[in-house]
Amino acid sequence: MAGSELDAALDRHVQEGLEICDLKDGIFGKRLEELSHEQVRSLADEIATRGLKTYCLSTSLGDHDLAAGRERWRQVNSDILDRVLSAAEILKPALIRVIVAKDTSRPQGGEDNMKRVLAQHSWVAAVYDEIIGRINGEGYDVVLENEAHDCIITSPEDVRDLFAALKPGHRVRYTWDVQNMWQMGTPPSREVLDKLLPLLGMLHVKGGRASSDGTLKDASSLADASWPVADIVRAAIASGRIEVICINPSHGARAAGFDRWAVARDDLRFIRAADQRVA
Repeated sequence: MAGSELDAALDRHVQEGLEICDLKDGIFGKRLEELSHEQVRSLADEIATRGLKTYCLSTSLGDHDLAAGRERWRQVNSDILDRVLSAAEILKPALIRVIVAKDTSRPQGGEDNMKRVLAQHSWVAAVYDEIIGRINGEGYDVVLENEAHDCIITSPEDVRDLFAALKPGHRVRYTWDVQNMWQMGTPPSREVLDKLLPLLGMLHVKGGRASSDGTLKDASSLADASWPVADIVRAAIASGRIEVICINPSHGARAAGFDRWAVARDDLRFIRAADQRVA
């Protein structure tokens, strides 16, 4: 959100009074897990020099197609996990993000969606247990996050069913990406938040305006969004279940001249105003 040039992006964090970083991509032109050891060291130095800290490594772990089969899925993610844990040794995050898988072998959504996924791919819970267990074993907590296309999570019920299938005792919570779940068929609402709160660890917010049928149509700021942003943000903060709200770029059609950084600054001010209303 703060730009694809690392120095400028980190400087913008400082200028806006932010203290922590969520690291994903656009870092020396690469995704986090693609960085060399030397580049991770440079990244850590740039963050520390500005008095910032790393909160979350937003990796692509898990973001692969179940239709490829268990062994291929495990191989791809095992390689990524090795690189992520190597980076984490240097960056010292509080959390490591793992994406909930996609499945192009079957239509998504509907009642008992996750139960059908777990029945068709009986190995899914075991491979997530393995990834989460390794990350926890290295001293980091995990957040599982939903994606926007072909994701096996389409509703809060899917989230609860997936977590119920995992082994107990993991240090793992859920990141609700509001707009991603909307694109998978569940529009944002207080009811959805209330269902997710027992598992919630982080909130990702994006604007977005709905078409006449309720599906996402246009990108927008949070202030101009057609979902109850302030209500959800205030309730999430008041619950005490989350430490961080992450502002993401809005999906949907963008009007001419749409300035992502200008929108991000407006969104930051909107969230801070909502926080003050809670206080």
